[in-house]
Amino acid sequence: MKSIITEMHQIMKETPDVLAMEEKLQQLMYSWFSDLVGEALTLLDDPVSE
Repeated sequence: MKSIITEMHQIMKETPDVLAMEEKLQQLMYSWFSDLVGEALTLLDDPVSE
């Protein structure tokens, strides 16, 4: 998994339109947050299922 900072930097470098850049960054943050919440719920579920 690439670093969130690396992905943000790539988006900022490649997107000249500020509004499009903001939208892409927002989508990246939602995706990243969703992945983290999913991992946390999995970790919480493992002991319960045992």
